[in-house]
Amino acid sequence: MANPIISVFTKDVITKVASAVTHGVIHILDRGACYSHSYRMTGFAPPTDFTEFQEFSGMLFISAASNIDVYILALGADGTVRVDL
Repeated sequence: MANPIISVFTKDVITKVASAVTHGVIHILDRGACYSHSYRMTGFAPPTDFTEFQEFSGMLFISAASNIDVYILALGADGTVRVDL
C-alpha cells in the first residue's frame, strides 16, 4: 500500500480525494462534519448536485471493476479524511 494521503477540505465544497482507483479505504479523521461520497468513471465530469452523494461514517471502502474518481462532501463543517490506496 502506498503512503496514505491526508485530504483537508472546505465545508459544502465537492472535493476529489482519489483519481483513477479501483480499490482503497477512506477514513474520516475529523468528526465535526457529516460526510457524503460520490464517484464517477475516470474521465467523466465530476458530480455537481449534492443529491448525488450518499452519507457515510467511519470508513468508506472503494471497490470498482474499472478506474473511478472518488469525491467527498463535508456538510456543516470543514473536513479531514485519510485516503489509503
